[in-house]
This record gives sequence, structure tokens and C-alpha cells, in this order.
Amino acid sequence: MSDALTVLAVLAALPPLVFGAECLAGLGGSGVAAPSEAPPPFAVIIPAHNEAAGVAATIAAVKAQLRAVDRVIVVADNCTDKTAAIAGDAGAELVVRNCDRDLGKGFALAAGRAVLRAAPPTVAIVVDADCLPDPGALPALAATAARDQAVIQGLYLLEDAPHPGPNAAISTFAFLIKNHVRQRGLRRFGAPALLQGTGMAFPWSIFDAAPLASGNIVEDLELGIELAIAGVPIKFSESTCFRSAATTGAALATQRTRWEHGAIGIATRYSARLLLAAVRGRPQLILVLLDLCVPPVALLTLILFVLALAGLGIGLAGGGFGVLVTIGAEIAWMAVALLLAWWRFGRRALPATTLLQLPAYIVWKLPIYLRLIGRRERRWIRTARKTTP
Repeated sequence: MSDALTVLAVLAALPPLVFGAECLAGLGGSGVAAPSEAPPPFAVIIPAHNEAAGVAATIAAVKAQLRAVDRVIVVADNCTDKTAAIAGDAGAELVVRNCDRDLGKGFALAAGRAVLRAAPPTVAIVVDADCLPDPGALPALAATAARDQAVIQGLYLLEDAPHPGPNAAISTFAFLIKNHVRQRGLRRFGAPALLQGTGMAFPWSIFDAAPLASGNIVEDLELGIELAIAGVPIKFSESTCFRSAATTGAALATQRTRWEHGAIGIATRYSARLLLAAVRGRPQLILVLLDLCVPPVALLTLILFVLALAGLGIGLAGGGFGVLVTIGAEIAWMAVALLLAWWRFGRRALPATTLLQLPAYIVWKLPIYLRLIGRRERRWIRTARKTTP
């Protein structure tokens, strides 16, 4: 029993080692240099499913950064509210799509692309309907994509609600670690960036051929991996920021379930293909594979603590404390990396006192992880938000 647990403890070292290395690498380094040239003509596609509450604000923020040669298209996808009418009144080009069979954001993007093919832009940018680009983010993103002939993922962050509970605050911090710190780490290691669904710019030739029409619940992550395997360069630009409001309550649990179950499913599905592509001459894809093998931090922490308790039991039974020491070192490595990342990037968003709520946060997420056993979420489910009637 102790020998088997020792082997398990050694195998369990890989995810925390990768997580800590990404976080520590993400503390330094410079970003993608901003282009000096003017952006080429670009089009913004906004996929929207029942987004009546926020789509007008997103369109207004986008239009403020457009020139006469640029376009904004809203794809009202299987909507049962007033999204289409609001988007049209706000001045966006409108595509209405209704299809009970093909559900998900990927199909909406494919519908928007079909419209653009009649007069293709130089760059296509995807912005979610509940997401606001920072001033100047869109032209800078378009110029970078055109200059580098690469897919560019902007920095995507969540903005806390005015009075978030501990679970929402910690979840927002975890989002920052994933989308900002670890993306920086991957960039410093020379790995492709991971696509995150909004603030994504594609040179038209890449966008035109991209496998968009997918019903995967994390279609953006899947799209990025498919492009990376195909040899398309994908870069991270933290100087172009896009922000969405964080969810709370039951909607937060739904959102985390979709993201985390989807990411675990992608890791299972693409591990062999990434490894094969790396062996065939794309060694940087090993870094993507290693990143995908890191489970959500709360789940990883839970696994390590269970192993530590087992190691403690073996030690108290006279079998030695080697397993406990090994797991303890892995936990310490993760904790140091996480605290340094919090000190550098997260202090303003997450007070130190809220960090003490981490054990309760892990307990709150237990039902999400228990559903992985036999009831993994595979359907695309829209995160609930307040909507206008």
C-alpha cells in the first residue's frame, strides 16, 4: 500500500510543478510589443444568446473604437428575448440564427463568418456580448494580429460585483491566475497562448479556415488547440484588455461547472494528439499539454491534501513519512507560487482576509467535482444573468 502511494505521490507532483513554474514565470517578462502602424480594416463579431441586458453596452463600447472601414456584427443566436431588436437599434449589423440542432457559440461565430465572406476584413475579432473592451483595445489587437500574422488573445479579466461573497471573490482571483499569470508564464516558456473566448483577433486567412462550428462547452479552448496543432501561431497580448462582470450565486456554480468540466474533457481528448504533434517536430506543444494536465487549483489542492492525509496515516502506522514529505513539498511549492502571484497581481481584487476562506471555497466546489464521476457536464449552458423583459 505504501509503495503504491509513493508512486502516486511522485506522479501527482507534475501538476503542482507545472502550475508553480507557470506562476513564477508569469511574474516577470515583457508583453507583445504594441504596433506603431495603423490597424487594417477589421470586423468585430459578437455572438449573443439571450443577451438583452448587456449587448447594447458592448456594442456602444465597440463602436467607439471603430472607423468607417470597420464593422460590428451581432449574431443573435437562438434568442428568446429582445437581443436582436436591441442590437439592431444600437447600430450593429444583425444576423439572426435559429437552429434547435446546432447549439453553441461556435455555430454563431460560423454564421457571422459566412456574412463576412462577401467582403472580408483584414482581421476578425471576437468579443462576447457581456464583455467590454478597454479603450483602444480593438484597433491595437487588430494591428498586432496583422503585423504578426498570428492569432492574438487579449487579456480577459472578470470585474468583481460591488459586494462579492468569498466564493465569487476567490473564483475571480482564480480566473486572473488562469487568464493572466499563467498565460504570461506560457509566453515566457515559448508556448502558444490559450484562447479564452473573447478578445480574440484572427487574420482573415486564418479565421476563414478555422474550425468554428463546434458545440463544445469550451469551444474557444478547443479552437485554440486545433489551431496550435495545425501550426498556427497564437500569442498573448496583455496590453489589450477585455472585461466581463463576475457572476455570483447559483450562476457562478453553473459557470464554473461548464468551464472546469469542459477543460478536463479537452485535456482527456487532446493529450494524445498534442503529444504526437510535439514528437513530430512541434516541441512547444508539450507545454500546452502540460498546462492542460493541471486540474483546477481547488481540485488539485483537494487531491494533494487527501494524499497528505494518507501519507500521515502511513507514517503514524510505522511505514515512514516519505509520502507526507513529498506531498508537503508539492503543496508548499504551489502555495509559494500562488502567494507571489497574489502579491503581484491580486492584492487589490482579493483581500488577504478572504484568502482564509479557501478551505470553504474548496468545500463549496465539491459537488462540481463529484459530478465528474458519471455526470460530467457536456452541454453548452448559458450563464444566467439579469435580462431586460
